[in-house]
Amino acid sequence: MNVLIMLRFLLVSVCLLGATAFVQAQMAADTLSPAQLQSEFLDELEDLMTENKPKEVEDAYSTFAAVFTSGAFTQEEQSAITNTGLLMRSRKLGATPYFQDYLRAIVKTKEKTEQGSQLLSWIKVLDQMLQVKEGFRVNNVRDYLTFLGDYYEFQAIKYSPASVSWFSFGESHSWSFDNQPVLEVTNADLTAMRSTDTLLITQTNFKYFPLERRLAGEGGRTTWQRTVLGTNVYAELEKYEVETIRSLYEAEVAYLYYPQYFGEKKVKGTFADKLVADDSRTSYPRFESTDVYVNFSSLRDEVKLRGGFRLHGSTVFATGDKERPAELLVVDERGDPAFRGRGNLVTIKDQNWILGQSVEVTLYVNEDSLYHPSVNVRMELTDLSVELSRGKKGTDRYPFYHSLHQMNIDADFLKVFLPEDSLVIGRPTASFVNKADVTFESLEYFDSREYSRVQNIANANPLAIMKATAEREGTNFMPASLLANRLNSRFTVENILPMIYDLVSKGFVAYDPETQEIEMKDKIYHYVNAEAGNVDYDYLRLVSQTDTANATINLQNGYSLLNGVKRIEFSRAQRVAALPAGNQTFMRGDRNFDFRR
Repeated sequence: MNVLIMLRFLLVSVCLLGATAFVQAQMAADTLSPAQLQSEFLDELEDLMTENKPKEVEDAYSTFAAVFTSGAFTQEEQSAITNTGLLMRSRKLGATPYFQDYLRAIVKTKEKTEQGSQLLSWIKVLDQMLQVKEGFRVNNVRDYLTFLGDYYEFQAIKYSPASVSWFSFGESHSWSFDNQPVLEVTNADLTAMRSTDTLLITQTNFKYFPLERRLAGEGGRTTWQRTVLGTNVYAELEKYEVETIRSLYEAEVAYLYYPQYFGEKKVKGTFADKLVADDSRTSYPRFESTDVYVNFSSLRDEVKLRGGFRLHGSTVFATGDKERPAELLVVDERGDPAFRGRGNLVTIKDQNWILGQSVEVTLYVNEDSLYHPSVNVRMELTDLSVELSRGKKGTDRYPFYHSLHQMNIDADFLKVFLPEDSLVIGRPTASFVNKADVTFESLEYFDSREYSRVQNIANANPLAIMKATAEREGTNFMPASLLANRLNSRFTVENILPMIYDLVSKGFVAYDPETQEIEMKDKIYHYVNAEAGNVDYDYLRLVSQTDTANATINLQNGYSLLNGVKRIEFSRAQRVAALPAGNQTFMRGDRNFDFRR
């Protein structure tokens, strides 16, 4: 029996008899010289790879055979390649994809001179996979071999030209087996690519588990070079996880370096980055500080901002919550507060705008103030102008409160010019545009018609119910569901929401739609007591109707010039009223008027 027939017999025996037969065959093969065994292996391999096989399979063999016979491999490597090939056949692994990918991985490993020494390392891992007695999965071998080919040809951790690809460059690496293959890489640049977007982690170490497509990283730096912030803003990663089939990865611990806001200090937090289809609108990379309060610097000398720090792409956020909101403070030339805003989220946009929604705002006027519990803010840092606009729901509809005048101001838009100490109420519009009125209403104002209108079709007046509940429970807060039930046992919160928002806009209550909780204001007590004749009240309610600015306020003294006021009623019973000349009136402190303008 010649050697070729003997080798073929041994291979068939291995396939039929399993591990025991393979050991016997290996012992018989060991009686051949290395040169004979490798020659016969090539012959057998040629038959496997070329008999009625696709061209790409034949090409894989031809390329391998040329390198194998060129002297590029050491004797140890040749023996390892041969023995592993025999082991693969013992597992009944065919030409494609198994041997095709096996030969490709061998060739690509050897082509990279600096990585050629890794050949024996990953072959040893493959042997351990093939020798698993329980839980052997042929698909694991296939995935490992496919990964090896991509890794040594493209330096790809995960290669998918049509989707997300991850690459590792300039690294040293090693292989181990821990119930699965493990690739350990040190001092690498890790890159992910998708369409036109790319992300990069430099000088990182990681372990990669190709069967799980999971990467566990440690250390490394990534920058904001994909945004206008460039490479001067970066994060140092402590540990991070990557599922390479996804375009998103996260680090539970990271340190941000952002000299514009924090100087040389590094801020601790969490980090995430993601490949996006259109990197011009990306909100990545993302960082969020774990410290709930940090001080932002370098906005302007007059502007102070503090809160939790969040960075999405090039957009900066100051974050907070109800117990500890983010705070925006503007001081005057003496260092005294001129403007203060508190909210859960304040945004710095394009390094030039500060934006916020549902912000509690106070404008300081000497010892007095102009206040709103929840308004939208837009501040331009270049000239310190501030736009305040009300939203559509909840406490946003609450009126502004002017403490000097002891009046509520029902207006949707105010613009403040802090350096000039002036404020304008209402946007000028074209005469044909329908513009909402602005009203100035005294805190002592009472209208019995308004009191009756609030009750509408309910069995009892909501204001009286809320006052009685507050006095009985000893709190100004009550669930909206309780009010609905007391108005009508069939009512739900949804049934009374229009009424609640109307009461908010009139200054009777504040309302939190998230908690569905009502906060009862002093105006409720005043109206109920006035209706019962228990307190004094007035009729002072000024309505501004104009397509120009409705009013201007001097922030140094709080005095206000109102436009478009056709009539001021002081007493209905005594029929006392004023008709301002030119529809203008000048209001000083505590509702004192000057008509001489």
